[in-house]
Amino acid sequence: MKTMDLIVVQHFYDVTELTLAKHQLQQAGIFTQERDVQTLATFSALEARSMGGAKLLVRKTDYQKASALLIQGGFMTYNPSPATFWWIEALQEWASILPGAASLSRELRLVLVGFVLVSLIFSVVLLFLLQR
Repeated sequence: MKTMDLIVVQHFYDVTELTLAKHQLQQAGIFTQERDVQTLATFSALEARSMGGAKLLVRKTDYQKASALLIQGGFMTYNPSPATFWWIEALQEWASILPGAASLSRELRLVLVGFVLVSLIFSVVLLFLLQR
């Protein structure tokens, strides 16, 4: 399965809660994958929270069902108007242009594209200032 087919359904800051939520989704036949679970064991609660904690991922097609189950199980709260991060999807598309970016995790691809964009802007400004 491609990593791009997965989406974070919820962030967790407690391993037990993550495990219970994962089992609830798996019982319903939803494929799950954990990411960054080590941050909960390695860092303090405040540090783990600042890093986004552990993430529970599901297939994009299962997101609505997984969200409903997690809300029902008390692992999430209902959000009537979820934010759409169109710019993240745009950055994902731009990442496909960069060689080797496809082998990186989604977060690293976003950082790479952000770095390239900031570098380009900085270079243009620097060239403009040097020509004055």
